[in-house]
Amino acid sequence: MKFKIILILSVIVLLFGCATYPRTSEEQAKHHANKARAAFSKGDSTEKSDHIDTALTETSGDIRIKELFVSHPQGRDYYRMHLEETIARVSNVYQANAAFDRLSAAKSAGLFPEDQMNDLLAKLEKTVTNGNVSGSIPFDFSEPIDRFPYLNDPVNQRIMLDRSIKNLQTKGNGNRPVKALIEYVQKVGPDSAEGKRIESLLPTLNIRSDELDIIANVFPQFVKARKEEISVSVFLQVKNGDRLLTEDILQALRGKVRGV
Repeated sequence: MKFKIILILSVIVLLFGCATYPRTSEEQAKHHANKARAAFSKGDSTEKSDHIDTALTETSGDIRIKELFVSHPQGRDYYRMHLEETIARVSNVYQANAAFDRLSAAKSAGLFPEDQMNDLLAKLEKTVTNGNVSGSIPFDFSEPIDRFPYLNDPVNQRIMLDRSIKNLQTKGNGNRPVKALIEYVQKVGPDSAEGKRIESLLPTLNIRSDELDIIANVFPQFVKARKEEISVSVFLQVKNGDRLLTEDILQALRGKVRGV
């Protein structure tokens, strides 16, 4: 009986939540703008910023937040300071991307004059580049940098290259920048000093057999030698020539062993 009561209450709470939270993107933008407006009245700084951030991701969110700043002129200055604090708190790649997305939303909404917006973007650029160089925001070739084109300069690329090599030397799983590493070699040329250095380090990298074809486009001799090194021939003979059993065994092996 007690379990049934708890279950009924849970369903009621769920239905109540679904009924009160707006369904459309425009309604959600209005909802979060109103929540931010209420937070201004309460002086809740955290709630203000959270609702403004969320409203700007919804349809017509830019209009709703501009209306909010008209009724609460101090909100524009406050939100700019919030974005500056967001940039200052960036300490990893995920946070760098999140900060960029918030700045992009603010820019698209036209919340600030161009000079203020450019200043915020410049602060993020400085934070990201300094963090990449120091290692506090460690980008490697597994990370897309479309948002941060300034990381394509030679200094940052070399740092990301060394970090990618180190990650492939020490990590077996997780982000594996093998494809991006080979694309980098194709860009600088396999016969360049950097290309030769990478080729010399290939034996030290944890490269999976299913990644060898990617490397073969640039370093075919290494791949040929590695395949010969890791390949083994196994002959399977099933008693009475049971074809179905043979196929079942092969299927099981393919699920466990690469290259079968």
